[in-house]
Amino acid sequence: MIRLSDRYAIREATGPFLFGVAAFTAIFVASDIVFKVADLVASGSAGLADVLLLLLYKLPYVATMTFPMAMLLGSLLGMARLSSSGELVAFRACGLSIGRLTLPILVFSFFVFLFSLFVGEALVPRAARAEFELTNKILNRTEAWLKGDDLVLQRKTESGLELVHIGRLRDALISDVVVVEIQKSGEVTITRAEDAIWESNAWYYGKGSTVVVSPEGLSRVVPPESEEVIPSTAMTFEGVYRKLPLKDSPEALSAVAQDVRPESMTYHQLKMRIDSMLERGASPNSVLEDRLHLYAKISLPFSSVVFALIGLPLGIQPNRSGGSIGFGLSILIILVYYVIMTLGRAMGESGSLPPILAAWLPNTIIGGIGVWLLASADQGLLSQH
Repeated sequence: MIRLSDRYAIREATGPFLFGVAAFTAIFVASDIVFKVADLVASGSAGLADVLLLLLYKLPYVATMTFPMAMLLGSLLGMARLSSSGELVAFRACGLSIGRLTLPILVFSFFVFLFSLFVGEALVPRAARAEFELTNKILNRTEAWLKGDDLVLQRKTESGLELVHIGRLRDALISDVVVVEIQKSGEVTITRAEDAIWESNAWYYGKGSTVVVSPEGLSRVVPPESEEVIPSTAMTFEGVYRKLPLKDSPEALSAVAQDVRPESMTYHQLKMRIDSMLERGASPNSVLEDRLHLYAKISLPFSSVVFALIGLPLGIQPNRSGGSIGFGLSILIILVYYVIMTLGRAMGESGSLPPILAAWLPNTIIGGIGVWLLASADQGLLSQH
């Protein structure tokens, strides 16, 4: 059965929490998203419907960022109101410990953590991919998506349609490449290459073939052209070198593959990609950034509990009763948290700190301080009594 103190605590924390969600979401939208949308509108290709969709696609990601912040505000102001009205002292005098008084808000923060996990796994990746596809459509950029570990490109050309499959992209080398050129006349040219290297603003391949299929369905193999000398001593291919009908530079290919960023993948997808890269011989250092993102998919939502731990004891202090002071203090704590997170990420990416420790560093520090403050808050209430 829910106690009276539990109802009081939840009631006082819910209002500031909802206000925090609205306030911090507005800050995120105004400071970042609006400017990006304005750039698309300025390009002349984005209509009102596109703008609204882009804003909608951003909301799941924004929610995962604002829920922990709002939890900090809710726990701090909720406890501050109970403390300033003397209700905390009264409950404490009745024999309730600080741990029992703050338990309902901690449970509330845990449910916020679970909901943030759900949003981050079920909604954020889908919304990020939808946003990427819509942005490509607005800017008439190449469409790109993943099938397993493979990159697939599709775009319209002056002569028809072009489809590109790339099994692996690493700097100036691509592997398992298939380029399909579909002409408006119905003729189809299929070029396959085991590997291709970027030299002198063009892709060259050694082992491969080109097949042309006529509109009538007749196919013919295009014989190798005369050898093309490539101005590089780094070429490792043997035999005839031919140009691959692919104009995208390595940088351009990486750019159109933005939808494979860790933020656009679920925890399971990202873990599979890391495992796959390691199985193919990638060094552990090459997946440090991906591992940081992997662990952050849990540590960042869990900051809802951490912020509650730090907000509760600070709210109990009588000099934290003002709403404006509480909001300002919340902003300060959030800044400290993200400074520690940035430092942890930098140490994780450099390899000086294991990725899992780097991802959980701010939670460990801020949460530890919160537990210590919460444990020592009893004496403060007893002295007031």
